[in-house]
Formats: sequence, C-alpha cells, structure tokens
Amino acid sequence: MSTINVNEICPESSHIKVTFDSDTIVIPTATSNPLSPDIGEIYFDTSADVFKTYTGSGWVSQDV
Repeated sequence: MSTINVNEICPESSHIKVTFDSDTIVIPTATSNPLSPDIGEIYFDTSADVFKTYTGSGWVSQDV
C-alpha cells in the first residue's frame, strides 16, 4: 500500500482550499454560496447546515 502525505490542496484557479490536519480533512465553511466557483468545489453551508457541491450550473446540497 502507498501513502501520500498532503498538507493542503489548493488549485491555482480556486480561492478555497481543503486542508488536512492529522487524520482529518478540513472542508471550508461559509454562510452563502462562494462566488465564481470551480466545478466540483465543495463547502459546508453553515446557514443551511448542509454540504454543497458546485456542478457547473449550480450548487447542490449533499446528503451525509
């Protein structure tokens, strides 16, 4: 089995990054949809209490 150690993922075109803390993935939070998202971008909407993913045409709430 291979192991990759990563501290953060942040595409050059994105303003939101996913960070890793020990064995935890830290997902960005916001109270409203981010502006100018990239397809596949995710965040936790603290106002609606749901994870959301950008599909290219809009934000979709994700069941967890």
